[in-house]
Amino acid sequence: SPAVVSRASEAVVAAVALAVVAGAPVVNPLPQATAPDSPAPVVAQQREAGGAGAIVALPSAQQSAGATGPATAAKAGAGTAAAAPVGNLVIAGAPDDVNVTQFTTPPPGSASHELYATGSPTQGCKAAPCAVLFHSPDGGATWEHLKASGFSGGTVLLAPNFPTDRRVFVTGPNGLQVSSDNGATFTTLVPLGGPTAISPAFPIDHRILIGAVPGWEYRDDTKTTTPLHLTNRPPGQTLSFAFSPAYAKDGELFIGSSAPDPNNPTQQDPTVTTCAFGTCANPALLPDADRFPTVQPSRSFATNGIVYAWAGPRLYRSANGGGVFKPVALPAKADVRAIAEDPDGSLYVSLLSTDAKGVSTGGVFVSRDGGHTWTQVGKDTGLAKGATSIASLGHDRLLAAPASSGLVCSADAGKTWAKRCPATP
Repeated sequence: SPAVVSRASEAVVAAVALAVVAGAPVVNPLPQATAPDSPAPVVAQQREAGGAGAIVALPSAQQSAGATGPATAAKAGAGTAAAAPVGNLVIAGAPDDVNVTQFTTPPPGSASHELYATGSPTQGCKAAPCAVLFHSPDGGATWEHLKASGFSGGTVLLAPNFPTDRRVFVTGPNGLQVSSDNGATFTTLVPLGGPTAISPAFPIDHRILIGAVPGWEYRDDTKTTTPLHLTNRPPGQTLSFAFSPAYAKDGELFIGSSAPDPNNPTQQDPTVTTCAFGTCANPALLPDADRFPTVQPSRSFATNGIVYAWAGPRLYRSANGGGVFKPVALPAKADVRAIAEDPDGSLYVSLLSTDAKGVSTGGVFVSRDGGHTWTQVGKDTGLAKGATSIASLGHDRLLAAPASSGLVCSADAGKTWAKRCPATP
């Protein structure tokens, strides 16, 4: 009931305030309907490229699931308490009549072809939240509408050793949520919102960072949440995070923030700060930006030192590991909604703005020279009027979400598009 929700919210605020003052861990601040399964004593090996393997404990149900879809995974784990009946996993519906806001692809190095897409239906929503979650087991060739009971929308996060660890994490309006039954049901781990990132060393350090004030660290092994400790913490309140792809070795974390300009308190100064092993350097200013920034290092950061950041209609690029950011001229006047980088270094950007009359502008563009020149792709599709998201699947495959609705796929680096991706080899 509304009264119960109100009392729960007040309890959360009190718990958060006490943690900020005392620095004490917050242990599941909100009562849970069901607790996530504890890892079983099954051991798997997670290897860094060129390095030794790290031994980590993993749930047995997650191992048996493998790189399959929810229905198959449920059959494989039918003898465990965590597995949901097959009929409860998927409901009718396709992503064609959905405003897709975000794609999640397998983590780097994964052999999985599984994809997730989140959004909201274009019609038929009777009461908020009207969030929907779709899953593709085959690289976008087919999609299934997950039941996702308790799902409140937001961004899907996958563990770096997915699909060995098959849990689906989500950060959204209800805070950090998790599904341990392949997307059939979600429970809230921590009722704290804001930009969230999962550590590339998650099987070892168990860290998920949450950008709510003053910045939080959730530990999956102890199920506790504590204020994030950083030496020389970046200015500002809410934080956004991006881990270096080589974080397990270089310890680098990029933090986006925004704080009042010391010379003009009415203006905000968006910045990106590079932190190494918990110690932060001086913030790097994003010139002329006036909105909260998002950060994303290049997938080849370890060798090229490139970091991207964007805020509203402005895109920035750093070529020295986040020390200095320079503006990148965009091909259209619209907000940056997402960027994606191909293994060959091609940079895709989805742009979208909507005016007071509801008219959208933007598009999807690609640059193969570091943002010096751009070429529009999908001009004969709904992408021509803007896109809410873009994702690279590798091997010239792209997923994009037109502003109108649905999703489209290209198997030839954006030359042609279709409603579904071709079957993966």
